[in-house]
Amino acid sequence: MAHPKKWVRALSGYQKPHQTIMMMKSNSSDLDLVVSLLSKIKATPVINVVPFSDEGLVGAFDALKSRRVKGKIVFDLQDK
Repeated sequence: MAHPKKWVRALSGYQKPHQTIMMMKSNSSDLDLVVSLLSKIKATPVINVVPFSDEGLVGAFDALKSRRVKGKIVFDLQDK
C-alpha cells in the first residue's frame, strides 16, 4: 500500500516524476500488462545486495532502522 502522502500528491497533481501509483486487481492479465509496461520503459527495481556476514547483517539492519532504505535489501549467500 502506498504511503498516504504519495496518494495526496498523486491526486492533487504534484506527483514526483519518478514515482507512479497504480491501482489494479491482482489477476494474471493485469499483472502481465504491468510487466509489459515496465519492460517497455526498461524499469529496474532498486536492490541493495549485501554479503551474508556479520558486517553485512549489521549494516543492513542499521539501514532498515534508519527508515531511509529505498527498494529491497538482498543478502548474498554465495559471497564469502
